[in-house]
Amino acid sequence: MFFPQSCSKNEIDQIQEDYIIKYPILNSKIVDFDTMETVWHKAFFEYLMTNPEDSSILITSQLNTSKNEKEKTTQIMFETFNISKFIIQIQSILSLFSSGKTTGFVVDSGNDTTYFVPIYEGYKLDIKDNFCNIAGKSCSTYLNHLITQSNQKRVGNLEILDYIKEKYCYITLDKEQELQKQQQNLIQAISYDLPDGSHLKLDIQIFLAPEIMFNPKLYDNSSIFGFHQLALNSIGQCDSDLRIQLLKHTMISGGNSLIRGFSERFHYEFSKINNYRYSQQLNFIKSEKFSVWIGGCIMTNLAQISSDWISRNDYDEYGPNIVQRKCF
Repeated sequence: MFFPQSCSKNEIDQIQEDYIIKYPILNSKIVDFDTMETVWHKAFFEYLMTNPEDSSILITSQLNTSKNEKEKTTQIMFETFNISKFIIQIQSILSLFSSGKTTGFVVDSGNDTTYFVPIYEGYKLDIKDNFCNIAGKSCSTYLNHLITQSNQKRVGNLEILDYIKEKYCYITLDKEQELQKQQQNLIQAISYDLPDGSHLKLDIQIFLAPEIMFNPKLYDNSSIFGFHQLALNSIGQCDSDLRIQLLKHTMISGGNSLIRGFSERFHYEFSKINNYRYSQQLNFIKSEKFSVWIGGCIMTNLAQISSDWISRNDYDEYGPNIVQRKCF
């Protein structure tokens, strides 16, 4: 968001320098509810061009969304926007819903955080250590580090780094083999023009930056496990009779997972650390780019979940705390 006038990201590509950028969500958590309320207002009245009164609203959340955040969101929806029905649902569950499945395992890698979520019959299973803070922003930050390490100018704009990452970066099956190719001049360098007229030369950076997802010590010495190991650890906490079912319905979702080679590398690494029986069962469900949104559309149209919605009467009787009883 931007002040004194508020506008969305796609409106400010040419005027960014004239505004103060505010991020109401950091590390998957709402940290500025005043700004977040402005975002919701703009979405309702300017983009959807509808009055939310008497509407049913679904808002997504993450596994680590706090009770206070859920209650504050519920309060704003009913007291500020005067909606009639409300539900909060976890993004990973909605992603799985988009495939027509209610049981499976979701690796959800977004901008700030990556989650490893086993889901059974539409509900998340409670397990320990099922997320890590290596995600899209980490890859962009490490890309910048690699650029400066090659004696080039540091890129100050995170959006430029995100663009380079999304357009040019890829994940290789074998980092060392790829480095050998670069040393033999078998990898063509990419020249990228920055807005100030300077140029970047990109070669090993484009495959080393996303490498941190499977080799996290490159980025953070305290990070021990790559995505493949964290996924196996999460599945290993589930009932043994359920594990094969989870593996057969594994979904890779989130914008960070769209980097080329992600699924192939995940499968390769998972097979190396896993026993043969489990690795043979691993099957990826195709994830659409907007799988959370698609899953939300499916959920809002399912008659059997109507009891999960918070009604106006529910809110009037129990207040914001009702969200803890109905959305868990």
